[in-house]
Amino acid sequence: LVAKRQIQRDHARRQLREFQPVTALIPCRQRYDFTLDVWNRKLAGRTLLEIAIAKCLASPLIGEIVVASDTPAVRPIMDAFKDTRLMFFERRPEETTRSASLADTLFRMSSSFDPAGKGLTVLAYLQAPFVTTETLEEALCTLILNDADSSVGVQEVGDNLFRRGPHGLVPINP
Repeated sequence: LVAKRQIQRDHARRQLREFQPVTALIPCRQRYDFTLDVWNRKLAGRTLLEIAIAKCLASPLIGEIVVASDTPAVRPIMDAFKDTRLMFFERRPEETTRSASLADTLFRMSSSFDPAGKGLTVLAYLQAPFVTTETLEEALCTLILNDADSSVGVQEVGDNLFRRGPHGLVPINP
């Protein structure tokens, strides 16, 4: 897997300048997650937002990291990184409800940061803190090498996974 990623990255780097800007979008919202301000929840002493920002900043392929939030309360965490690639984008309240698609925020953000529509955007979700920098880069390389509009990463999980049912948790991969 590591060798495959390196081969993809080497080939994609040759074409990367045609797909500028390369932006990472970290969507945040105050409500409508399993808890208020999920971006501020801690894992191993760091907030989920800090983890997401750090993994995006670790990639030399990503030119801009945009934290899209409906609250300016994320700014102190952003400011602690002191990196010019890190930017704030205000999400409208109606874009953060459970029924709202992230596509509206994504479209507004990309119109601001990439008006020509030539760049690439990778989403770094707070709710997936174990996704690595390498996985984000692999998504970018997949888009470039396959001339694709979107890419979804998957990983086989051997452990039990559950979903909420009417009478408790129900296994989805027995």
